[in-house]
Amino acid sequence: MKYPVIRRNFIPSGFKHSSVYQAIHIDFEKNEQYDEYVSYCKDKIIEYIDGLFIVTSPTLIQKEDRIVMIFRSNIDLHILKIQLKKVLQEVKYHTNNQITISYGLDKVLLLKTNLDANMFQLTKVGEDYENNEVYTKSITTIEDKIDHNNVNYLFSMEQYK
Repeated sequence: MKYPVIRRNFIPSGFKHSSVYQAIHIDFEKNEQYDEYVSYCKDKIIEYIDGLFIVTSPTLIQKEDRIVMIFRSNIDLHILKIQLKKVLQEVKYHTNNQITISYGLDKVLLLKTNLDANMFQLTKVGEDYENNEVYTKSITTIEDKIDHNNVNYLFSMEQYK
């Protein structure tokens, strides 16, 4: 099986070049009305995911347009999906369902820029992570919810201002 590839100039400590890791990505649609609040929410979501798993804390890889985090070891994907969905629905609720949020969980191959994969991983090297069909298939969009069943982790827009 070929894995999507994340190339980095610097491999974070605890990770190895040419190894497969579990990754999560979260995308937020641009909306000028909520840009400041969404940037606050991104920081809080990173803290929230980091606090969910004590032994397997994630490492932030990219944060410009989307959040991409990788995990060092096995994680409970079911718990991660449930908690992530709750906190993302809370963001949608506080923004009055005006922004589109999507997320996905994938296994990725972490490579250092300008280095080839090791001999045992050569057959597993796929396309770039963002340009890969595995990435597009794993995207799940958070649906609009009318009921307010959240984890109360984030401030509302009124409290934030």
